[in-house]
Amino acid sequence: MDIYEKFFANTLNFLSYRPRSEKEVRDHLFSKKSPTEFISRIIQECKDKGFINDEKFVVWWIDQRNAFRPRGSRLIKLELREKGISTEIINNVLSLIESSETQLATAKAIIQKRVYKMQNIPFKELKEKLSQYLERKGFDYEIIRQAIDDLDGEEV
Repeated sequence: MDIYEKFFANTLNFLSYRPRSEKEVRDHLFSKKSPTEFISRIIQECKDKGFINDEKFVVWWIDQRNAFRPRGSRLIKLELREKGISTEIINNVLSLIESSETQLATAKAIIQKRVYKMQNIPFKELKEKLSQYLERKGFDYEIIRQAIDDLDGEEV
């Protein structure tokens, strides 16, 4: 097995755990001290075979976030930019699968889990704390306001 094949096999192993962005793979190869001429070649071969696809990665990342660690679109965009995804790809995919209704539903679900822990807090303070919490989770002001307003009508 020559050196290129070792680095390619290592890359396939790295990709076997979960989908990766192109930047993640490039950083991984760089950290493994892969020769520079191999990095581009390995990435292109992985793209050609469909192992690296940034658009599919964004869809997967958003699905995982919504399922296990819900976040607002602002924070999801930040995470994806850190993964090396272009703003154009992020916005295209988010516009297709994220709507304000799904963001609102996610925010309400987060609020419901949080309200249970804060039962003895005065309502005004509760609204403030929930608003700050949702802001830290990356939700936009409009979504936060709607979710908090809908809380007014419900029994806490």
